Amino acid sequence: MFMSCSKDSGVEPVACFEGSTSVDVFQNVNFQDCSEDADDYDWNFEDGGTGETSSLKSPSFSWNKSGSFTVSLKVKNGSKKDEISKTVFVKDFCNYCEKEVPNGPSGDTYTVYENFCTDDFSSKEDYDAYYKYVTASGYSCRR
Repeated sequence: MFMSCSKDSGVEPVACFEGSTSVDVFQNVNFQDCSEDADDYDWNFEDGGTGETSSLKSPSFSWNKSGSFTVSLKVKNGSKKDEISKTVFVKDFCNYCEKEVPNGPSGDTYTVYENFCTDDFSSKEDYDAYYKYVTASGYSCRR
């Protein structure tokens, strides 16, 4: 005869986490677990699409679009559970770029503008590549 038992510590975990709640699109957020008496972590990052998850104690995440999104953490200790959720506000930002261009043989110059926002891109890699291209072309950019 074989018997199996599951030991339950009887201690109720308390879910807790910290992290920025107002960030820019593509900005990496480091979430820090501050839960008590937890030994299992289940994070859910609402992202308007796939619903990314993590089982790390203190994960990082970034959003590819603006909006308000819910981050939730479920913790366990044996069969005991607790959960906490917070809203993260993700805002789009724009770059305003300009450069002076010579206007023919007269030596006069004129200003050329190139403006673009994070919502113009589907990934941070695409945004970074375009920003690099624009600045390498002689544009000076600001937010």
